Amino acid sequence: MRFEQLKLDYYDLPLSRPWIIPRTDNRKSFLLQLQPKLEPSSTKYDVSLGGWMQARLNDNVVLVNEMKLNYASQNDSSYIGREWRSISGTTNQSYLLWNRQIGKTGGMIFQAGRFYRQLGPGRHGQLLAGSNHRPIDQLSISLAKSFSKNAYIKFYFQTSALDKIGTDNRFMSLHRLEMKGGNWYFAVSEAMTYARKNQGQDAVYLNPFMIYHFEQLNGPGLSGNTIGTIDFGIKWKTSHLYSEILVDDVQFDNEVKGDLEPNELGGLVGYEFAGQNFYLSVEGVTITNRTYKTPDLAEWFVHRNEPIGYELGSDLGRVNVLTRYYLKENWHLDATIDMIWRGEGELSHPWDTPWMEEAVTLQDGYSEPFPTGVVEKSAILSVEVMRHWDRERWLGLGISYRDISNLNHVLNSDRSEFNLHLNASWSLEFEAIFDD
Repeated sequence: MRFEQLKLDYYDLPLSRPWIIPRTDNRKSFLLQLQPKLEPSSTKYDVSLGGWMQARLNDNVVLVNEMKLNYASQNDSSYIGREWRSISGTTNQSYLLWNRQIGKTGGMIFQAGRFYRQLGPGRHGQLLAGSNHRPIDQLSISLAKSFSKNAYIKFYFQTSALDKIGTDNRFMSLHRLEMKGGNWYFAVSEAMTYARKNQGQDAVYLNPFMIYHFEQLNGPGLSGNTIGTIDFGIKWKTSHLYSEILVDDVQFDNEVKGDLEPNELGGLVGYEFAGQNFYLSVEGVTITNRTYKTPDLAEWFVHRNEPIGYELGSDLGRVNVLTRYYLKENWHLDATIDMIWRGEGELSHPWDTPWMEEAVTLQDGYSEPFPTGVVEKSAILSVEVMRHWDRERWLGLGISYRDISNLNHVLNSDRSEFNLHLNASWSLEFEAIFDD
């Protein structure tokens, strides 16, 4: 998708993903897909069966249900769902989507239920709203106004119910303003996670036009964790340069020891280029220690123990390079280099306050390395050839080499391995069309 978009005269890659649903030319239809999938995961394979049901009631209203079954042994240590006779399953997505044109150049999309939402230009990940976690139960509304084929302004709002932690009910509200010209875009977003005992959502955080951080500071009783991001990018010819900057907490004063807390920031920068039959993408990410966290575990930026933002959490650096060569129609060869530096301040690590220790003074200040502690260093090289039939049907064969130093943050604990892997997905599809 990104390769094709780069070759257009104008840039039209959506900054809000996923691309919602398979769409037919018919007004009323029912679509059923069964999708067995085989994916490599470390030294083993993940085998799953997905089901997608989609009912288009008319040109404006669609109902979707997506379910997934997999072996319980494939779940990682953060999994908190039920396992039954070596099987686990979930309703991955289930939602209603309603869209309506407003005038000749405006539109609105309303979505309610459980669904994915990615926000940001990143290819390999996003800092505020990624796709690694299980979809969240939420409501969203998007309003857009076009000024030309290449220019628009869009406002997006969502309010979400996260999983409970202990007795705490957890919620998230997010709003975003996005502007796009012919070959540039700019977006600013703010998200708030908060927890309440025996209470529902705060009305103030259901107001999409409030600045949540100001409301939190003014209170009373409106505590939470606010995170903001800025996205921007520019396209010229068949090149695209983009960035996402995340601000969790920044210290401006230096009056008490609590002000010595290090800043909690994240940054993503990427460049991609499309040649005649060649695609190159380079993307780098840095996220400081304690980003996405607060002293209150219930306010952390996680859902069902998985990061809502960047897939690897915090206290890390990463450089990912993808080169893709299109051999012929529907065939391509990928070569990937993935280098990762992970500090000990992962999202599995509890909140700590070393700057409050007695030995630390305001005069001397406090600083810590980046990443912190014993750093786990990974280098992954892989080559894969893939055959695509469509978005749900592909077959890939590849080889990879992984070298890890200080595994699990244990000094001098190293591992290296070669893997030959098969990657496959196929969709069995039935569609019924209903006449008006």
